[in-house]
Amino acid sequence: FARAKPVVVLKSGRTGFGARAAASHTGAVANDDAVFDVAVRQAGLVRARDLEEFLDVAKAFSYLPTPRGNRVAVVTYSGGVGALAADACADLGLELATFSPPTADALRRSLPSARIVNPLDLFAVAPPADYSDECLKALECVTQDAGVDCVLLCLMVSRHVWQHDTGVVARMAEVGRARPAVAWVIGDKGVVEETGRVLEEHGMPVFLSPERAVRALARHAHSRRVQQRGATR
Repeated sequence: FARAKPVVVLKSGRTGFGARAAASHTGAVANDDAVFDVAVRQAGLVRARDLEEFLDVAKAFSYLPTPRGNRVAVVTYSGGVGALAADACADLGLELATFSPPTADALRRSLPSARIVNPLDLFAVAPPADYSDECLKALECVTQDAGVDCVLLCLMVSRHVWQHDTGVVARMAEVGRARPAVAWVIGDKGVVEETGRVLEEHGMPVFLSPERAVRALARHAHSRRVQQRGATR
């Protein structure tokens, strides 16, 4: 089945304590988890380590096409958040994409407040006058770059600082369809909830931390490698 569609597996009893608890509950004999893990990988399944990851990975699969590869572009409001996302990418086998010269030139023209590297920090020079507009411009550029396979958008929202236009938010999600794109949103609670709802209604899944978003993308990209291996058998 995994050769045709991604299969996500969640198994309890990974540890000695958990295995004993599972056996007492089901009456079944617990298997060695290392053996199970090898079997899962050989079968081409995507294993989630906890319920949080299981739900996140299933969400990514339900919203997004499979990434063509593992090169990710990160668009962020903060260099620190960008570094956290970069660490998560390294831990999970994703690469930070290198922007092509035409993409870098377009970003320089469109985003005077940004530092044109990946992660793309839109606040590096100074806070932009209209952050939502800059996010949209950034997505329009990076999603057209052939060297970008998927995108993480780290979005800060606040009606007290910037104009909040849900039409622009919807447009971000629509532009993001050019590549598998996920988002993390932070800011005023009500605005965060509204922004997340609009993004997801228009096809961009939202996760509760940059690390969880990267993890879901990484598991999704892994599923493509599994399908490619299966197609050659």
